Amino acid sequence: MLDHGGAVVAALSVSGPAYRLSAERIERITPEVVAAGREISRRMGFWRDR
Repeated sequence: MLDHGGAVVAALSVSGPAYRLSAERIERITPEVVAAGREISRRMGFWRDR
């Protein structure tokens, strides 16, 4: 995640047993994880327009 100045200050990950995280499931949840990271960055003051 990015702070108000655009510096990387945190990371977001998902983990679980391989039988629950198939390639298809990873593909399906990836956009949700990316969206969550963007929202957290936004709440920490990062704006893409800067």
